[in-house]
Amino acid sequence: MNVIRRFIDGQYIRYCLLALLLLGCAMESRDVWQRIAVEFHTRTDDFLIAGRAILNGYIPYKDHLDVKAPGAIFIGALSLLVTGDYRFEWALKIGMLLAIPVLMMILTFRGARTQHGLLKWLLMASAFLMGSEFMLYTVARGGNNLNNAEPFGIFFALLYLLTIAWDREKVSRLRIGLASLFLLCTIGIKEPFLFTLLAMSLVLSRNTRFFTRTFLIPLGIAMLSGTLILAVLGYLIPYLTVDIPTILGDRMTAPSSLQFRGLMSFRIVEDITQYSPVGPMMGYFVLLLWSTHPLFKFEDSRKHLWMASVAVFLLSSFVYFSGIFWIVWERLHYTFSIQSSLVQWLIIKYIASLVLVIPLLWMLFSRSKKLFGAVLLSGIALYLTTIAIGSGSFLAQHFLLAVPVYAGLFVLFSEQPKFLFPLFLIALAPFFHPKTDYAQLTRSAEDAAFYSTQYKSIAAEADRLMDRCNFEQYYALGGIAGINTYTKHSPTDLAYAEVSDNAALRKRFMERLQMAPVIFTDDDYLQNTKDADVRATLEKYFAQEPSACAQDFAFTDHRMIMLFRKDSEDPMASPPPELPKLQLKHFIEEINGQSPMSAQELKSITRTIVRELGLNVTEDSTTILVRMEKKSIRLTIQDISTSTVLGVIVVNRADGTILSKSTAAQP
Repeated sequence: MNVIRRFIDGQYIRYCLLALLLLGCAMESRDVWQRIAVEFHTRTDDFLIAGRAILNGYIPYKDHLDVKAPGAIFIGALSLLVTGDYRFEWALKIGMLLAIPVLMMILTFRGARTQHGLLKWLLMASAFLMGSEFMLYTVARGGNNLNNAEPFGIFFALLYLLTIAWDREKVSRLRIGLASLFLLCTIGIKEPFLFTLLAMSLVLSRNTRFFTRTFLIPLGIAMLSGTLILAVLGYLIPYLTVDIPTILGDRMTAPSSLQFRGLMSFRIVEDITQYSPVGPMMGYFVLLLWSTHPLFKFEDSRKHLWMASVAVFLLSSFVYFSGIFWIVWERLHYTFSIQSSLVQWLIIKYIASLVLVIPLLWMLFSRSKKLFGAVLLSGIALYLTTIAIGSGSFLAQHFLLAVPVYAGLFVLFSEQPKFLFPLFLIALAPFFHPKTDYAQLTRSAEDAAFYSTQYKSIAAEADRLMDRCNFEQYYALGGIAGINTYTKHSPTDLAYAEVSDNAALRKRFMERLQMAPVIFTDDDYLQNTKDADVRATLEKYFAQEPSACAQDFAFTDHRMIMLFRKDSEDPMASPPPELPKLQLKHFIEEINGQSPMSAQELKSITRTIVRELGLNVTEDSTTILVRMEKKSIRLTIQDISTSTVLGVIVVNRADGTILSKSTAAQP
């Protein structure tokens, strides 16, 4: 009877859960060690180019454009100052990754200090698993060799969380100062963290006093400090007038508005469950904590707390279905059919979530205004988190912006664990990891590092050439752009602008390209570039014949081609580089829909068609209609204002060769 009573009381269940958690920790430790071992073979050098530019005396964003936040640029500069190359940045990355599970355990140890015995062990083991899952998720989503700013931001965001959650009753001036510092570091490394840190604070805060002292006041101090630092360095005006407009005008450009992207919470759910690189269990654990977090956050009647949790679930479901519903609604006439059972079922779920959540919120408002407000704040937090991720069009690395929110939910749970079922989900996480070939990852990392170091000797030669010719900056196009990381001189701009569809950024790229005293490139780029504007600029302003200072200079790597800016007084003295004419076969993958087509590529395709047909029109005044046939593609060019057909070209669908062309409409 005593054994049965203990089983019913949950003691034996807790021991079973602890055994499962410890087994999971052992499996997780193996994956963490193997993944970190891969990182020892990688390079982290994405911040070095902008970092070297400021060390060379250039003002970021004004003299050298990079869309990275000031904090990321400072990391690159610091790495060059400390080790002269990428090694400091790389070591910092490794240390930050290893710190993630440690910080989660410290947070849990502090939050669960009032718990005793077995429960504390359960929470600590879960914290290690959760932190390790965050680390593996960060590595997987952090981009090639973690060359993105988000992994660094997560570290400082967790330090901020540790600072504000250390004591929930009293917030000292020291902790306000530390919170301000970590806020400054986090937002300074990646600006959209502001939204997720606000979301995390809304979820954590039990009252306005805590929110004011742990977020609003530190944010004000951080913003003031950051403004003063940038102003003293002379970076503030370029940051506000160049970088921020560039981000708003280019990086946030997408088919749907930023406000609407805030409703696409289904993208987050899919990323941490269905498409999660660490398996679905961590995602299910986070979703369960999100739906039930009012139970852990407040002291109230159990009935009211469960009502609030159901309201959070329904409100989140309404936001979830809203994003899907309006996407389907916009495409109802040409992609989806109202007759489809999937569409009908979606409409039912969307209406049901709205019909159910409104009366439940009203009931909750009449019983507990505090819980009603908490539910609404949870909806705001979800919206802010989705906006932060959607600000970059839901790129893989941007999903890392939500990690601080996930960590905040776990802190709430560890402070007042009302039930332990969620721990079974995180305990099972290591058992559902996708099978990973770490040996292959190591080989790929070694190959990437070896390929990158090949540019080191080429960069040294490029530096010697520029020293000899007194060139301060250069531009590198194509595969040779790998020298940007190693040269002591700075490129005139980051090549990111080359592929941008933003008109202002594109204009800046062409201006900076034209003013470069020398361009380093290779024959593959010159023969195959699809950018008509770049081709025209190279032919008009540059020559392959070397300047007087470089007459006897030759690169040991024969891939390198130098293009020198022509003498402005006698531009015809040097012949232009020989570039083959653009043909439609260069764009066959884009026309076929096998590769995405940028605005610049569409412009180049239109310009090529106009040239082939001998039309006297500009690409801005025309539009292209594409009709796919079994073995060919019919391209019709029309006047954009009158819809008059100007000509037709039919190309082979396999290789893009022209089969026929006419300036009259075909029957």
